[in-house]
Amino acid sequence: MDKRRLTVFGNKVLRRIFGSKTDEVTRGWRKIHNEELNDLYYLPNIFWMIKLRKMVCEGHVGRIGQCRVVYRF
Repeated sequence: MDKRRLTVFGNKVLRRIFGSKTDEVTRGWRKIHNEELNDLYYLPNIFWMIKLRKMVCEGHVGRIGQCRVVYRF
């Protein structure tokens, strides 16, 4: 898992959702900076969410027991 690529993708999606912003000095359009994206939309840490979901899945598999065949992907 490449952390940088996931972060870049997440910021790209948020920029697409929120669009461009007009610059107050030049009155032109500009991209929203990462800090502004974080202020507009608080995104939980994606790496923490991935680890949490893996742990939940492993917990389910651990509770199945020896009597069932577990599908591995």
